[in-house]
Amino acid sequence: MVSSVTDWKLINAWPFDVPLPDHLLVDVGGGTPLFLHYDKPVTAADKKLMWVGTGEKARFYLEEQPNPAYTHFHRLKSPTPDAGHGGAPGAEGYWLIHAAVRPFNSPMSGGDVEPGVDFNFMPTKASAANRGGATPPLPASATQWKWQVDWPFNAPLPEHEWLDLGNDQILFLQYDKPVSAPGKELIYFGMGIRGRFCAGEEPGLACTHFHRFDAPTAGAGHGGAPRC
Repeated sequence: MVSSVTDWKLINAWPFDVPLPDHLLVDVGGGTPLFLHYDKPVTAADKKLMWVGTGEKARFYLEEQPNPAYTHFHRLKSPTPDAGHGGAPGAEGYWLIHAAVRPFNSPMSGGDVEPGVDFNFMPTKASAANRGGATPPLPASATQWKWQVDWPFNAPLPEHEWLDLGNDQILFLQYDKPVSAPGKELIYFGMGIRGRFCAGEEPGLACTHFHRFDAPTAGAGHGGAPRC
């Protein structure tokens, strides 16, 4: 069974030493993080959510950057949060992908940011481990790296937004009301993996729900007949 270092909870003290004060992170299994990134420390009552994202544990080499959407590398250990950006070749840490949840302006991205993957978030330029080494190419994204409501399900789920990360992985935001409703509040964020509704093919303990691509209504898409 896949384990979670954070016991499936959002915490501030993992995986970086020292912690990033404006982040909450959860290990969704095998050391894979999902995170919330705020405009202020997580202890601030008036903080606002800016980005959500995920990361891959790796070394600070071009070849180990998953693809160009993972713009930022943060070392596992550093004397201060700001000192953790990038590092010496081969340093251990996480390559991170940031997806903005709303429009805003941030010096961390050099100006205005639109909802979706933020390709300008604090780029860290790594060196190649081997001569001619390079970052893997950007995969195709069915949502063009933006949040969409009408993908990937037919019928769409009105309170969800989806972002295709390529390679059969998605990020999602789920609100308490339809996305178009004023005053909606974010209640869940998460990651999904494309697969079949078959026993033994669940990606991990944290993936509790399966939704079919095609259903007559949003409510009718939960589970379905086995396709094994």
